[in-house]
Amino acid sequence: MVTENEKKVVGEVPFSEAYINNRVKLFDKVPLEMPLCVSIEPSNICNFKCLMCWQSTEEFKKCATPFMNMSMEVFEKTIADLKEMKSKTGKRLKLLKFYFRGEPLLHSEIGNMLKIAQEADIAECTEVTTNASLLTPDLARTFVEYGLDYFRASIYSVIPENQKRITQTSVTPETVKNNIEYLRKYRDEKGAKKPFICAKIMDSHGDENNIFKKMYENIADETLVDVPWDLAGTEEKALDKLYGGTDEGEKARKKYEDTQNKSKRNNVCRYPFTHCIVEADGKVVICCMDWPGMTNIGHIMEESLYDIWHGKKLYDFRVMQLKTCGSGHPLCDDCALPLQNKPEDELYGFPVEKLSFKE
Repeated sequence: MVTENEKKVVGEVPFSEAYINNRVKLFDKVPLEMPLCVSIEPSNICNFKCLMCWQSTEEFKKCATPFMNMSMEVFEKTIADLKEMKSKTGKRLKLLKFYFRGEPLLHSEIGNMLKIAQEADIAECTEVTTNASLLTPDLARTFVEYGLDYFRASIYSVIPENQKRITQTSVTPETVKNNIEYLRKYRDEKGAKKPFICAKIMDSHGDENNIFKKMYENIADETLVDVPWDLAGTEEKALDKLYGGTDEGEKARKKYEDTQNKSKRNNVCRYPFTHCIVEADGKVVICCMDWPGMTNIGHIMEESLYDIWHGKKLYDFRVMQLKTCGSGHPLCDDCALPLQNKPEDELYGFPVEKLSFKE
């Protein structure tokens, strides 16, 4: 873990603070002219099949097809639409993410995608979330040279046997660590301030949390321990699989709820009002939990992203959230994401009549 002085040298806000600083008070600003964040899914394929992830479920295999990398045609249309949004609104995205259901580094053009996005100047900040197993030295250098802002590495275990069990691969914790270590070394040797490197692990409920922090203390700019939750919209219980049984899964569920200390039924999900995702095949969905595509609001090759954002499908979804807080919706009903709302995100009681849509 870097010290406060070292953070100043890095020149980036720590990842743990990046999502809580300078938040927009949504009640006063909704409806927004454009999303605060857009995620681009370079690939919906993953080389890991983690036990707590939709990638390991039979349901995902059936409904998430076609499994593919995003074509450059779809990507370039997305960037063109974001440039159009910037032109119409005079604003840039707060955040452009390269990540959704798959491993973004599986796309051979991921470095070029970053370059194109940076040159388009459509976002204040860029982020890649990855398992880092495919982070080659060439790609690490590309991320530094093209000015990626945040590199978020999802570490699934630092104990070899646990890593093998959770990811269902032969990729070792040492391989992942070495890849990230090279990125840090190259960045520092170049005197660069970016990307800010965040390594995060899921709460092991044991000594592994501390082993992880020790392993990455001189590699990552920040280490975080996530408290995981169950996947929405699936009958498979992710926490039972991850922690090895129903009793252990129930304890993990309780721990997550305790960290949030909220009632979901009084929380309108902020995502329909702030986010959207362009999937690998060009479909546009609302939510980072929408692995089965239940919030499909359009297709990037059939409409502009601006029109999708101001369209009837998204309007209807927003109205549903305001009226029901997602109760009864096949994805939203058991989703824990609204429990993470900050005070600035609260939309409970927002008047529906203030919303509108473009014919």
